[in-house]
Amino acid sequence: MNTLMPRVSRGLSASAFRSLVASSVAATLGLSTVGLADGPAPAFVQANKSASVDAEPGSVEVVNYDLFVQNEAATSQPPPAPPAQSAPKTPAAKPTPTAKVPAPPADTANPATPSTSPQPANVFSPPPASRQQSLFSALQSPPGQRPFLNNRLTRTPDVFGDSFIPLSANIDVGSLTGMTSASFVEADLPLGGGMRRFKNEHARALPTDRVFFLYNHFHNALRFETDNGTTTDSVDQFTFGFEKTIDDGQWSFELRMPFSGDADLSRDGVAVQSDGVGNLVGTLKRLLYSDSTFAAAAGLAVVAPTGSDASVTFRNSNSRIEFKNEAVHLLPYLALQASPDDNWFFHAFCQVDIAANDNEVSIVGNGFADSASLADQTLLYLDASAGYWWYQSPDDTGGLMGLASVVELHYTTTLNDADTANLNGAFIGNLENRYDVLNLTAGVHSEWSGNTAIRVAVVVPLDRDERFFDSETQVSVIRRY
Repeated sequence: MNTLMPRVSRGLSASAFRSLVASSVAATLGLSTVGLADGPAPAFVQANKSASVDAEPGSVEVVNYDLFVQNEAATSQPPPAPPAQSAPKTPAAKPTPTAKVPAPPADTANPATPSTSPQPANVFSPPPASRQQSLFSALQSPPGQRPFLNNRLTRTPDVFGDSFIPLSANIDVGSLTGMTSASFVEADLPLGGGMRRFKNEHARALPTDRVFFLYNHFHNALRFETDNGTTTDSVDQFTFGFEKTIDDGQWSFELRMPFSGDADLSRDGVAVQSDGVGNLVGTLKRLLYSDSTFAAAAGLAVVAPTGSDASVTFRNSNSRIEFKNEAVHLLPYLALQASPDDNWFFHAFCQVDIAANDNEVSIVGNGFADSASLADQTLLYLDASAGYWWYQSPDDTGGLMGLASVVELHYTTTLNDADTANLNGAFIGNLENRYDVLNLTAGVHSEWSGNTAIRVAVVVPLDRDERFFDSETQVSVIRRY
């Protein structure tokens, strides 16, 4: 083609030659009108390569000589392979990884140079929904680094606890009709199946799927005193419960139900009685922050007054004082859990016990009756626990998988003064008003094959004057799933 054009141009005038070339280019490119600019061919080609410009107001499009040659060659040869270094790509959507685009036919004459560093097709694709952050993304750990997937933090034993807090009442009965054997009665009332209060025991910050059984023996936990002497009694409590995680382990819900043996204290014609049904407790917990060695959670426990009432009967006077178990308790708390290495682990709890409403207390005698409301005091619980793994099996071969010792301190204090009631001359209330109790817990935690934990602990008060019991023994079985 390059040799043909000069021969044709020598036989034609300049205007006729331009008309011939324009007609050929128009036919090749499918254009209606093509104009050729005057001037030397080399200068024109250099000025107009890969571009179209207006040569003069009367022309429609200017085509350079090289473009004409390339178009004519394209009509007689198969399409060449894409160049090795392509022009910048326009921002278009990339095909999905599963879609396969057929490769263009290879040019045997000039094969394309293969790319040396291919890029993944889905490098900018969004993460799946399960990996995206939730509403609490500012507080939780990054996906894939949550502690319930970390073995060290997961196997951290629960805190043991120390709780037994009955409803105490001081009754001045000197003015009651026919009451001559005793002038006052001071009694720990086993309201709500042994104890009125609840603490978040055998728990931890990390939400966990589990079922558990707890046995607590409180030695000399109930005290019954008159001006003629003192009688004490122990309480055996049995608790069944479960905890279930939700939202990929970020939340958990727990239910526990305690029962105890019937309490029956009698002295000097006065008897204290209560059945053994306890208060149902529901707890909602939310994991606030977590990494491979630390977890923090907040929760709220709600104690429903499903437990039994208590009564004090004065047989000689044929009168009776009844304490109704009606208060709903709210217990917000903050829990911390840490496992800095493979052996040491720590817990901390801060919990407030608030009565949402009052209990009703009434007195019935010969020819008289009276009633009033009696509010439970607001309490603060502070708990700290430290433990050490003495043995851990590397393989789940059955039998004993781990053995750890635990030491804890538990502090309980009142945040307000005690409420009192005066019923027909009988003064009812906690005469000691405020109290501060500090208990020490020491326990052994053992892990067995099948994600089962068997735990034993003892609790002793560190202050012999302010205490709720003389000692406590705990046995618990926890099965995680």
